[in-house]
Amino acid sequence: MDNGSISPLDLSMIANDGDATPKSLQDGSPSQGALMANTNPNHRNGEPTTHITNDLLNALGHQHSNQHVTTATSPKHRSTPPAHNHNNSNTSPCHHSQTPSKAKAKAKTKTKTVPTSTPRPYRTTATASSPIFRLPGELRNRIYRYALHDAKHAIELTPSSWASHQPALLRASTQLRAEALPIFYLENVFAAEVRDWSARVQGRLRDLCAAHGLRLKHRRHYFVGAPHWGNLAAWLREVFEGRSVGVSDCVGKVRGMERKIVGVMFLLARQKGMACRCEGCWGELERVLLAQRELLGMGDPRWLD
Repeated sequence: MDNGSISPLDLSMIANDGDATPKSLQDGSPSQGALMANTNPNHRNGEPTTHITNDLLNALGHQHSNQHVTTATSPKHRSTPPAHNHNNSNTSPCHHSQTPSKAKAKAKTKTKTVPTSTPRPYRTTATASSPIFRLPGELRNRIYRYALHDAKHAIELTPSSWASHQPALLRASTQLRAEALPIFYLENVFAAEVRDWSARVQGRLRDLCAAHGLRLKHRRHYFVGAPHWGNLAAWLREVFEGRSVGVSDCVGKVRGMERKIVGVMFLLARQKGMACRCEGCWGELERVLLAQRELLGMGDPRWLD
């Protein structure tokens, strides 16, 4: 007999009136239940115990439950839908139990707002309804010239005044700035400070005009500080490469022979650059400029430092 199976003889014995002792035990023939009873430490002096009956009942109940696990279900359990596959996120019960408010809140948490890193220098709002833009273009240009043009004084540009050299009118709106900016830069005279022969301010003015497609017509250079050959050589290299302009009007300490020698240097750099801008041509020009440096040193020894 296989383990866990119940014979008809055992079932008939369990059906007796309270007699749970198998017939095989009464006749003295050993059986599987008897062997289990004899090896049980609770069995004393050969007295029969209820462990045999319990083993049979347990085996019977286990077999009965295995046979009716799918058929002995109530109507309530029959109507239960199959379980969801939790490995699939689309069919998860949690996915269907979300309310619309929670879904919206979850979507809001994923939204990222990127703030602007730098503020705009002027307003960009629409100004078509402003009264000034209802006027003809000729009248607007006359208003811009009255507000932005100074025929008597040059606009001095220094490292400290560079950030505030533009009038506030140019920051009023995008359209006004586009219309008035050429008048401000093309009709005014700018005096760029050249400290120790460094063309840094003049270069910033050049880059600003190039960004707006403008080309300065009236420019001056105001020289302050001491002679510095390194700064002058860098300026001459920019003129040779076409990235800068030379001295158009010298005001300040550059006078006499020094002014003439420096003027010749800028003229040579511009002409040589127009002919050829390769590295070899710059080497030839640099040797000529070093000879001119000796002449500058005769007037001021600081040029030789």
